[in-house]
Amino acid sequence: MHLGRLFSLGWSTQYLPTSQLRFKVDVGVLAELNRLTSKMPMPKAGLTSKNNAALRQFDDPAVLERLIALPDRLWAEVKRG
Repeated sequence: MHLGRLFSLGWSTQYLPTSQLRFKVDVGVLAELNRLTSKMPMPKAGLTSKNNAALRQFDDPAVLERLIALPDRLWAEVKRG
């Protein structure tokens, strides 16, 4: 199972009331899931350095303006045929 899905499953069993779960969980299984989840590293918050670098180009107002204008420019090209 993908680590993100496993973390989500563990999180939902740990922090949601059992009445809100879409599945029935045996108390022993729930306790084991909670134990295993507590040993998992928390996912890092925020963007990766690679994604931050990709977004940095939009710090330039001219580049940002070109991005904002792109849909209109593309639509004009489509209409010209």
